[in-house]
Amino acid sequence: MHDSGSIVRYSAPEIKLLYMHFDLPLRGSAINRFRAAVIESAGREHDLFHNHTPDGGRLLRYPLIQYRVRHGHAAIVAMEEGMQAVQEWYMRTGGEVRSGDARIKLRVTHMEVERHLLAMSPEPRWYFLKRYLPFNPERYGQWLVAPSLIPRVELLERCLVAHVLTFARAMNWRLPERLDLCLQQIVQTKRVTFHGQPMVAFDLVFSANASLPLALGLGRAVSHGYGVCFPVRPFRKDDPEALTAMLADDAAGEGHR
Repeated sequence: MHDSGSIVRYSAPEIKLLYMHFDLPLRGSAINRFRAAVIESAGREHDLFHNHTPDGGRLLRYPLIQYRVRHGHAAIVAMEEGMQAVQEWYMRTGGEVRSGDARIKLRVTHMEVERHLLAMSPEPRWYFLKRYLPFNPERYGQWLVAPSLIPRVELLERCLVAHVLTFARAMNWRLPERLDLCLQQIVQTKRVTFHGQPMVAFDLVFSANASLPLALGLGRAVSHGYGVCFPVRPFRKDDPEALTAMLADDAAGEGHR
């Protein structure tokens, strides 16, 4: 188990999230092209869509607009100022984007606005985190040379705590008590390449004493479809069928907004 230390934070804000699903068929490998098309349609002057400065530098802030695949189709999750920016973009352009020389109109198949109260929980809540990229190059090196599973688990927990707190700061959520987080299970790992760098992506289950919104992005590259988090029911880790059944149930439900 890892925690955030003894820093005391305060207040529990309510945030707004927008889930938009489109009729455009999309594979995970094509999220970057979908993202680039939306950025071009919105205009690069609207930096909430891409988190870069006019000269190409990176804006080091939590992405408020995140590009996803939902049931094999393009989707966007936006929150707070990002929600307003996406709504204004769609009203202004009708969802028209360019793909090569062709123009495509993104038709909305589902749209939902949710309000979520960011708050601590008296009991641990469990979450499934899909395609999580926890490591920068330095941390990835630490993972590779770790001598056993225990330091690897501790490293993952530190990264998870840091990424939850990064989200909290972006939402102006000042935690009134310590964030207690525990990695419950590593479901699988996969080697990926992002921006030319080798990385390892995790599907994992963790618990925390915090109420996090559906389809929250945690970790690196969340605007590119990595690190999608949703709540799940606790399961017995000594039951080999429990994890499979739990993930199947939640994948069939509303967890992957």
